[in-house]
Amino acid sequence: MAMIDYSAILKKNGKIVNRDEFFMDMETAVGWTDYPHVKYEDCDCLDEDGRSDCWNCPRANCIVHKFEDGIEEWKDFVSDCRGVKPDSNHMEGNWFAYAGDTELVVGFYKQMVMTWYKGEKKVHWLRWDYAGKYSIYIEVGGTKLHFKALSKYKDVYYGRFHYKGDLYEVVFGYGIDPTQSTWNRVKKTYCDKKTIKFVDKFWEEK
Repeated sequence: MAMIDYSAILKKNGKIVNRDEFFMDMETAVGWTDYPHVKYEDCDCLDEDGRSDCWNCPRANCIVHKFEDGIEEWKDFVSDCRGVKPDSNHMEGNWFAYAGDTELVVGFYKQMVMTWYKGEKKVHWLRWDYAGKYSIYIEVGGTKLHFKALSKYKDVYYGRFHYKGDLYEVVFGYGIDPTQSTWNRVKKTYCDKKTIKFVDKFWEEK
């Protein structure tokens, strides 16, 4: 499994759109991002993907801590080179998969769903907010989202909704991985037989 024991497999009109992509790029997926890839026009501290890398910027404001051995250290990022504090509430980079467009975005992470519609963000905790319910309906801007738990014992969910003529389907949660070879390797460790059977079938494309 990857570094996190959760992920998502997203389909649009029967085709998997995030195959082998553990974290989707929001701008590529839905046509925009709420967190710019390059924070400032004159930024010269970029990562291997060409994005601002404030965490490793020598001009950023960080608090350095040392472990008990006095040799190894770790740091807390406080603010960037211009004194701006980090915003952790953005959708970009914080969700495994994104569906929708510039008007409506639905993000999936662990047992959570985030919806963005006309500037309003809302997080739906499927396990806690809808405790005991295995079929969950959420309506956002006239679009009805339907989710169901695949297992009573693990946080794995299947969701589907129609939006602007397109059908979106997703399987996400504990033990799910968008790389099929990884899924095949770990599925018996993470999931029950019922979930395995459902996800194996979900990999088939139309």
